[in-house]
Formats: sequence, C-alpha cells, structure tokens
Amino acid sequence: ALTMSIVRGAQVDVVVTAMYEIPFTTLVDRFRGLIVMRVFGLTNGLNYSSVIRSCFAAGTLDRIVALGSRFVFCPAYQQIPETEGPALRATARVVPVGLMPPTIGIEWVGGGRFLLFVCPNINDSPYYRGVYELIKREFGDVRHVIFGAQDKPVDDPCVRGWVSDEDFAELFRTCSAFVYPSGERRHLHYTPVEAMLY
Repeated sequence: ALTMSIVRGAQVDVVVTAMYEIPFTTLVDRFRGLIVMRVFGLTNGLNYSSVIRSCFAAGTLDRIVALGSRFVFCPAYQQIPETEGPALRATARVVPVGLMPPTIGIEWVGGGRFLLFVCPNINDSPYYRGVYELIKREFGDVRHVIFGAQDKPVDDPCVRGWVSDEDFAELFRTCSAFVYPSGERRHLHYTPVEAMLY
C-alpha cells in the first residue's frame, strides 16, 4: 500500500527501497523520480544482478538500465559492487552504514560472563539454522545468549529472540564479548556495526 501511495504521490522525488520484488518492480515500472536501491550484501556466491535475473519478472534488469540516471544502486560496503554485472556496477554509489547516536548508556562494563550472538529466524531459515548449529557446536559449552527475532519459537533457553532497545543495550554492556560467526565476504548484519559503539 505504501509503495502505491508513493507511486501515485506527485510530491515525492526520491524513494529509497530494499530489493523486495513487488514494491521494487512497482517502483521501477511506475515511479517517475529517483529510485535508490539500498543493499547490504548477499550470501557467498550471489550478487544482486543474478537475483534480479532469476527471481524477478523477466526483463526487470533491462527496465532498470532504461531508467538511466533515475536509478542508483546503493550498497553499504565497497566490496558489494565488485561482483555485480555492468548494469548495477555502473550506477553504484557506496554509502557506508551509519549509526544513530545512542539514546541509552553505552559504556561496556563486561562482567556478565557470557558470550553474545545474533541469530534470527533459526527455525525458518536454513542459512540461520546453520549459523545456530555452528554456535551450539563451537560455543555450546560456554555460557551464551542468542538474540534476534524468531518467527517460530526455539526450544533453547539461551535464545532470547527479539529484545527491546533497553535489553539490547544491557546485553552489549554486560557481555564478555560479542561474537559474529560469519564466513560471508560481502554481507554484514547491522548488529556488528552497532556493537562497535560499546
């Protein structure tokens, strides 16, 4: 509904969007202003050009090219456009991930004697299920807390699921260390960036 409101609204000149097929292709096909596709990287072996070609309607990448200067591929990391095809690479403008100023005390004190992990959607995503199993295999004998939104309950007392801003800050302030187990070369969750505030 929001996408259609933007498409119909004459007062909007620029839209920043994620790459979800229906709102994204609606913008490509109907919006007359500047479309900024904000991206944060994909798992190893994938790039956005190939995802658009294989998962979106035929011709979507050609329609993006036809937008010319009205389309910007906006990755958060310099390494992302390196693997893209010429259509997206030509429009790439890297805008680093920014951090909002913290509203809650952020001084790290440690002392909680636990490791902190982020791992959402453990029971919904094979990728995150693999991350979870890695955490349990490598760190299962160490006291730990795993947070991240879970669409389905996880039968593990170490998994907290989604946490409030206050709980998030407290977990980071008191953990012994935040561990981000990832082998991805061109993808980084926002959480490790936030962890640098502590």
